[in-house]
Amino acid sequence: MTIRVTLVGPNSSGKTSLVLRWTGKKIHPNKTMAIDCKSHCVMVDGTLRRIQFWDCSGDDIYKRMLSNYIKNSDFICIVFDLTDIKSWEQVPFWVESSQVEGQMSICIIGNKVDMESKRKVHNKTIRRYLKTLKSRLTDIYYLEVSAKTGENCKDTFQLIVRETSRKDIHEDPIYTSKDLKNDASSCTIV
Repeated sequence: MTIRVTLVGPNSSGKTSLVLRWTGKKIHPNKTMAIDCKSHCVMVDGTLRRIQFWDCSGDDIYKRMLSNYIKNSDFICIVFDLTDIKSWEQVPFWVESSQVEGQMSICIIGNKVDMESKRKVHNKTIRRYLKTLKSRLTDIYYLEVSAKTGENCKDTFQLIVRETSRKDIHEDPIYTSKDLKNDASSCTIV
């Protein structure tokens, strides 16, 4: 089974670093150009599932392609930078863009929680906005993480796996242990 997770949000919010953290790869400072895809295998309740992470650039030029990736997703992660108010101000755009195919599970992720002294987006502001969303969106979550230190990254990954496991996910051929040994992606048992 394949779980398709799309990450969207402003540039430099840490989307790529989160994907690299979740897939066990080394974090690097490179900017995503267009769309990047990485996969990771997890064992959930005895079923092997492949998670595809579609990491979308926040550049304006790529925003018009966004709906093509969102409509094929099982879960959307909207990542913003807690130390950048302009990053937070873009969250409503990403939430609305994520609803192109009706109700979609969304996790808004405040990244860089390790930089508390530079924090510009405060919990009161975030809670106020989330309250407005709860009245019209049923599957919406909010977590704060640090892709740099790993704080709450595992919890966020487990939330994605748990919530997508409840749904009817795209069927793929069964993966064997031999397939996994030949696969460049990494595997985790949850």
